[in-house]
Amino acid sequence: MTPKNYQENPPTIGIASLNVLLDKTRSGLPRTDPHFVEPQFERIDSLSQTLGSLPISPDVVMLQEVQVTKDFHAGEQIAQRLGVGEGFWFNHNTSKRKGEFIGVCGKLVVAAEAIEIGYDKLAVITEIDDIAFIVTHLRRTYDRRIKATQMRSLLEQTEQYEKRVIVGDANADPHSEARKILRHAGAQSTYLMQTGRYPGTWPTSNYRDVMLKRHQQQIIRKPLSIDMLEVIGFERDDVLAAGRVDTPKSDHYAMYAELAT
Repeated sequence: MTPKNYQENPPTIGIASLNVLLDKTRSGLPRTDPHFVEPQFERIDSLSQTLGSLPISPDVVMLQEVQVTKDFHAGEQIAQRLGVGEGFWFNHNTSKRKGEFIGVCGKLVVAAEAIEIGYDKLAVITEIDDIAFIVTHLRRTYDRRIKATQMRSLLEQTEQYEKRVIVGDANADPHSEARKILRHAGAQSTYLMQTGRYPGTWPTSNYRDVMLKRHQQQIIRKPLSIDMLEVIGFERDDVLAAGRVDTPKSDHYAMYAELAT
């Protein structure tokens, strides 16, 4: 069982989630190339400022595509700038892009563990006052069965928790099989509960041209809703705030929510 982080019941908990955009596959391009991605160490200040300037105070910050090398750890750098310690980070993609980590930090977070969800991917879980906070990044693939299998595995391995907060990059929209499996387990989008619609989360305005080829730009005219900040075991009145923030130095919007516990 994951060690508990907080022994007293905090009245509210703020959550933030962001895919910070791994630079490994694009940083080797010439800087003049329209698809060049700046290395994360050049984007750390901006990413940290985005997370530190959200409309809520983020007690739990859950990040995907964190770059880790022998000389640089983006997760620790962001956590340090947020003033919340080093956090907990796990090698997320064990078959490819081995510098890709996933993890969690925050002033209420003192422990976390990783669980295998299949196809060389992990989810990270931390427990605060009997609430499981889970961050994941499903595999990017056209094979919907893979993402559905990963989602089932995540849900099965955390089903002992009455309350769950599931965040991260699903690489799948709300109509996909994986997201339907999540809804059938009782999950509700915090953004949907607040606004009546799902949020567009990828790509951001600054990275639209970087991430999309010309023909894709004609098809994808609005950001796709592929990121999750969903809750199980919470009522609508428990969601005090939810939203997204454009991230100047990532292709994903930052997601946030504030929950009454």
